Amino acid sequence: NSIDFNAYKDLVAQQVKVITDRIELNGVSGTALGGAAAFGEGRGGNATFTANGRINVKAPGKLEIKGKVEAAADAWPDRLAQLPFHTPTISADVAVDGAFADPQISVVGTLGKGELYGYPIDSGSVNVAVNKTRVALRDGTRFNVGAKGGTLRATGDVRLPLPDAKVATVQLDLRVRAERAALATALLPAKLDTPMRGTLNASVRLTGPAGGDGGKATDLLIDGDI
Repeated sequence: NSIDFNAYKDLVAQQVKVITDRIELNGVSGTALGGAAAFGEGRGGNATFTANGRINVKAPGKLEIKGKVEAAADAWPDRLAQLPFHTPTISADVAVDGAFADPQISVVGTLGKGELYGYPIDSGSVNVAVNKTRVALRDGTRFNVGAKGGTLRATGDVRLPLPDAKVATVQLDLRVRAERAALATALLPAKLDTPMRGTLNASVRLTGPAGGDGGKATDLLIDGDI
């Protein structure tokens, strides 16, 4: 395995020590070029980063790096299978640990406005663990939807195909909780390649006029589990 430095630009380091079998990084910053975006729209967004830590180069090699990332919409690592949806902007603390062949990446941060499988997202927070075959959404991952303060909280797995897989299918195993999510948002059909089946257990609050009242809308808020 190797690192393609052509995928980076504007690299700056306060200090880099090369000590026999390891490289120590201090104040490294730069811009990572995004991979080919999904949906046939060409290269994805860029991400700027700062990093500190060490790289053990003795086989099999190991990464021990912590830093911060500011990523544009649709930024995604070249060496991972492309996600089948647009990713929003993200500002996050990132930790990378593990062997060169299978690094484990932890991301904790905030999300900007975007769209997930057709659902509009105003903002949110993310707490995920990523490796080459799995994106695990952990407690603390939530998406803010709608002007009424609705929230979708999600945990579970997005399983990625290997880069050389003959059939590049992403598998979902997610648990979602809707809190004060507007019905218009909750009932939007997800933009998936295959139809969805399932159940919804929820309490509902209905407020507002029950008929024509100067164009005012009747609010229906959902609090429940999918």
